[in-house]
Amino acid sequence: MSIEPSVGDPEISAAKLTNLFQIGRSQAAVNYVPEMWWMLAAQFIVLITLLIVVVVI
Repeated sequence: MSIEPSVGDPEISAAKLTNLFQIGRSQAAVNYVPEMWWMLAAQFIVLITLLIVVVVI
């Protein structure tokens, strides 16, 4: 268990991100849902903006 994985390994990066999200959910479960709504709203606005730009051009 003492072998260090390579930093550039995508599976290791995905595992670290998953662990970070799980830690964030367990520590701040109350703030998790509004944060997700904010991120979803931001993604929606960005997608609509890109769609408008692509259609106009």
